[in-house]
Amino acid sequence: MDVMYDGSRITYNVIGGIVDLYVFAEPSPKAVMNQYTEFVGRSAPMPYWSFGFHQCRYGYNNVSDLESVVDGYAKAGILLEVMWTDIDYMDGYKDFTLDPVNFPEDKMKSFVDTLHKNGQKYVLILDPALSGEVWPGKVYYPDFLNPAAATYWSNEIKMFLQILPLDGLWLDMNELSNFITSPMTPGSSLDDPPYKINNLGHSPSYGGYNGKRPFLLSRSTFVSSGNTRLIERDNAAKWEDLAYSIPGILNFGLFGIPMVGADICGFADDTTEELCRRWIQLRAFYPFARDHSSIGTARQELYLWDSVASSARKVLGLRMRLLPHLYTLMYEAHVSGMPIARPLFFSFPRDTNTYEISSQFLIGKSIMISPALEQGTVSVDAISPPETGSICSTIPLPSVEILASTLDLILPPITSMFMFEKPASLRTSRPTISDDGENIQMGEEGGNRDWTLVKFRCYVNGKSVVLRSEVVNPEYASKMKWSIGKVTFVAFENMESLKTYEVRTGERCRGQESLFLRRLFLDWLLLGKKFEMRMKLT
Repeated sequence: MDVMYDGSRITYNVIGGIVDLYVFAEPSPKAVMNQYTEFVGRSAPMPYWSFGFHQCRYGYNNVSDLESVVDGYAKAGILLEVMWTDIDYMDGYKDFTLDPVNFPEDKMKSFVDTLHKNGQKYVLILDPALSGEVWPGKVYYPDFLNPAAATYWSNEIKMFLQILPLDGLWLDMNELSNFITSPMTPGSSLDDPPYKINNLGHSPSYGGYNGKRPFLLSRSTFVSSGNTRLIERDNAAKWEDLAYSIPGILNFGLFGIPMVGADICGFADDTTEELCRRWIQLRAFYPFARDHSSIGTARQELYLWDSVASSARKVLGLRMRLLPHLYTLMYEAHVSGMPIARPLFFSFPRDTNTYEISSQFLIGKSIMISPALEQGTVSVDAISPPETGSICSTIPLPSVEILASTLDLILPPITSMFMFEKPASLRTSRPTISDDGENIQMGEEGGNRDWTLVKFRCYVNGKSVVLRSEVVNPEYASKMKWSIGKVTFVAFENMESLKTYEVRTGERCRGQESLFLRRLFLDWLLLGKKFEMRMKLT
């Protein structure tokens, strides 16, 4: 079937059969996404730590190699949240095994234990092949349409988790992939089976997790895949692939799969210092951020070049401070279908200039990313829709422009495990959801009470700037003693000087002024307690 679009109409060319069309007619992109994902299924909530930076490579030689990579990131001061291992760890590329020479069980356990003590996570690859031929040679494919096969596979995963306490699984080769080509047998039940196989890739979504919110990255996806997993694709270390990654991520968000990214610095071919630097500057703002490369290519860990390491420290530090914002956007995707990374027209639907822009994108509705996508770029021409009149801040980074009209909770740049122990600072006019980051249920679903949603509203009222909070299910935040230690008001460049502060909850505060920012330092303003803050201007 061919589908053609000429700017005013869509034409389907078919040779037979019945075409079922579902039309979602709503007045806004948000309403369309809400209706569409209600039909195909919402995206599943992801664990909080999954929004950190991930490192992987096909071609790590042994446990010592893994340890040196983790150590390299630590020495470079680059925030590494999750370490991954490709099929290298397997004994003869067979599932549920460890190479007894290069990845022995005792050393692997010690390595994973060290990661966990550092607040880091670990993910391994797994193929759904135990007839065909893939990495280990001739294999069998479990019949995942049979409930007994799913039970068997889940039990295998659970037993493997007892050997190695993994935090997530990478589901690969699950289209299903096959390295051999069998003779064509037209009309046979082998080439034309008596059942539909278009959704087969959904089947190997194994149920063997540890009672926490599962983290599954899958290469095989279909409509409604967002309700169970993430997606990545192999790319190449080419400038055009850097540019292609933006529309690819935006498209998957529109499909209802919001947690998506492309391999930082490129998977195939040798990368370059400039390309890798530009890629991390962009990739730090993908929903899912992982550096991954192929065996036989030059190593590309971010600490290998001084310029790349410097950029990585800056942008990944900013990403860590944006984690609560990304996490809240994931909650929005889970309950309403809105993507995390969005085309510009989502926030500016009346501006026709935004309809075909694929070189810029939004994180949520308020943070616009305008990256450098061509070799030798020293400046970026970016569109700023006129509707952005309330844009508060331009944050300059090396060839990355970030326009922000609202930022949510901004926390210290550390691994996500330790973020829950620190007081937050606040730049916001949007809601923020807080929970333990790993509960299978998110928000009020399933009678869950271990969460708090805080709705913030900030506005100018005469000679005052007012910030108000409304708290839904405050008991959890109060129990956890989560607090706000600093509040930042952005875009005061056109306003007069601050004169007095007033906080309706009785906490003391002091002020610090700068050219574009106004900060209030508070003595542990509780996140779970409703408050009104009023800043009076001269």
